[in-house]
Amino acid sequence: MSAGVEVEGAAHAREVLPFVDDGVYLHQTTITGEDGTRHRYRDLADALASGEDGVFRVHAHVPVDREPVAPLGTTRAHLASLLACLRSKDVCSQLEVETYTWTVLPPRLRGADLVEDVVRELTWTKGVLEEER
Repeated sequence: MSAGVEVEGAAHAREVLPFVDDGVYLHQTTITGEDGTRHRYRDLADALASGEDGVFRVHAHVPVDREPVAPLGTTRAHLASLLACLRSKDVCSQLEVETYTWTVLPPRLRGADLVEDVVRELTWTKGVLEEER
């Protein structure tokens, strides 16, 4: 369970997304244009160099319990929708919190303590799963 980074517009993407590139992991990126066309890129650098404009969604795990400072956003709303679906369908009994990238996550996107961050993520997730239908 995780959320990715999202930002709208190529100018904002070029401004704020390079700090997500940790040099360790690939950051698969999709760009969805206004017409709904979706372009997929193997890594963030390729997407930024493409000249495409639209909504950039980047595979870079960020905490699910909070939003970064604009213009960055996250895919947390999509995760909440998925969790609501899981709740209503009783599909699985376990979820995994991904923490292996915490050490390469930019400090402004994580808290001061890994354990506290995971507790906050689990609390947020439990809240979404327990919401009234």
